[in-house]
This record gives sequence, structure tokens and C-alpha cells, in this order.
Amino acid sequence: MKIWPCVLFLVLLLVLPFVVSGAPYEWIVVSNPIQNEATALTDVYMLSSSDGWAVGTGGKILHWNGATWSVVSSPTGETLNSVFMISSTDGWIVGHDGTILHWDGTTWNDVSIPPSFTLWDVFMLSNNNGWAVGAAGIIIKWDGTSWSPITSPTTSALYSVFMISPTDGWAVGEGEIIHWGGSSWSPVDDPLTENVYRSVFMIDSNEGWAVGSQVVEVGPGEYQRCPRIIHYLSQTSPAPNIWSSDSLGNPKDTFIPSETAYVGCRRCL
Repeated sequence: MKIWPCVLFLVLLLVLPFVVSGAPYEWIVVSNPIQNEATALTDVYMLSSSDGWAVGTGGKILHWNGATWSVVSSPTGETLNSVFMISSTDGWIVGHDGTILHWDGTTWNDVSIPPSFTLWDVFMLSNNNGWAVGAAGIIIKWDGTSWSPITSPTTSALYSVFMISPTDGWAVGEGEIIHWGGSSWSPVDDPLTENVYRSVFMIDSNEGWAVGSQVVEVGPGEYQRCPRIIHYLSQTSPAPNIWSSDSLGNPKDTFIPSETAYVGCRRCL
């Protein structure tokens, strides 16, 4: 009978750490008021654990108060692609057909401007400095009073923009990587071809990541789109600042095409 205290001690020794530390982190499904509607949510932005926003097709706007998601009145029925909140009383949404919405703490107001190109992403540095990018290479800037078109070096769609400071930012899209140097946007060398970048994120001025896909030939006359990740490291030697692909495990400053680059790629059109 004396064996049971030993067994109990061993059980507690194995189980107690998990009880104390809690279960492993996991994603759980949270109900929302439009979950049974024929629509989709496209973007989310959280100011805190009790203040967040989500947007989607059909002009849908949802707000999180820490306990539940609720529908917030929207002034548009257009698809909304991106939301960025500066504070609980100041935020922006962009979407199809040139849609631009502003949150003043009480209401989302439509402040759309021509031309009516689709806007894919918005990024705000402050309440008087923000950027949005979209179809046909459109770039617009917020100066605290109005949105104005900025000369773009491309006519290809831009899907994502990330600003580090008022004088340093990046945008990516249909085979495009462009950089803001404080006075103009300019294209930079792309390590890939036949590619589309969907999102860019900068850690700081010296390092960043972009993700997307590339069309590759996997057989005679057979092509498929496969995921790609590129990495930016600022450097002065042995090469200037460049974006590079790590798909081959090559040094950061090189990209060497090879048939081995696409091993393991699965059809993902």
C-alpha cells in the first residue's frame, strides 16, 4: 500500500507543470453576428484586447469590445479591404471603387475621393500622415486634411504598404517592390519574376519581409503558382541594399535560380 503515495507523487510531478502553466496556446472560433451571412471578412486591426475592428465584403464593419463582436453601421456596400486604427477615436478603412472611410469615435464617414480605383491597403503613421495603395499602382497620401494622389512609378496593382517613418516606407504588389525615400517612390530590384507580393512588413529600416506567390513551370507547358517569401537586409557590402529570396538557402545578397528551387511546390492556383 505504500506504493500509492509514490505513484501519486509521480503523477503530480508530471501533471502539475501543465496545470500551473496552463494549456498550450491555441486558436479558437469566436462567434460573430454575421457568421451565417454570405459574406467574408478581409482584415482585422486590434488596438487592445478590448478594442478591435474587422471589415469585409458588402461594406461590413464589426467592432470588438472585449466580450463580443457587434455590427457597426457602414456608409457603404462596397467591399472593404483594409482597416488601420490610430486610436479609439481615429481610424481608416479603404476598399473597392475608391472607398475611404474615417472613424471619428462615433461614426464611420465616407470620405472617398476620385479616381475610383480599388484601394487594397492603408497604413497610418499618425493622424496627419498616412498612405493607401491600390489598383493600377495608385498611391494616395493623407496630410491631416485631405487625401492626395502621389506620383507612382508603376501601373501594376499594389497590395500592401508599410511605413517605417515619414521618410521611409515600402509597397509591394504585382511584380513590384517600391520604396519611399521621403520625396518620391522608386522601384527597387526584385529577386523574383512572374510574381505577386500580397503583404510586406518591416521590422525597422534595416530589415523586412514580404510574402506572395510566383508562377513557375513544373513541366512542359505546365505552370502553377507557388508561395514565395523574400527578405530585406540593409547592407553596404558586398552588395547594396536588396531584397532576396531564401528559397534556396543562398546567402542573403544573392538569388540563384535553379530547378531545385521548386521542389516540394504543390498546385495552389
